[in-house]
Amino acid sequence: MRQYAERSVDLGEVLISLFFILTSIIVSIVLVSPETSATIIHAYKYAIIPVVTVVMYPVINTIQPKLRDKYMISHTIPAFNRIINRII
Repeated sequence: MRQYAERSVDLGEVLISLFFILTSIIVSIVLVSPETSATIIHAYKYAIIPVVTVVMYPVINTIQPKLRDKYMISHTIPAFNRIINRII
């Protein structure tokens, strides 16, 4: 468990550093070239954040300790809720 806690802290620091650095780069580019600010912000919002999420999810999932307990969750209720929300 201690190793998982240390890895989790490391990954959290990486994510915070990544978003801080990317935000600093975006702010500096916007200050230099204000006419491209909307394009850069949209690229950050629609490309960079989803890519980081897709990359980090499996990494976090692999470092989590595997529990022997198995939990069965019924997915019919959330699926039913989603269908109702689309109808409304």
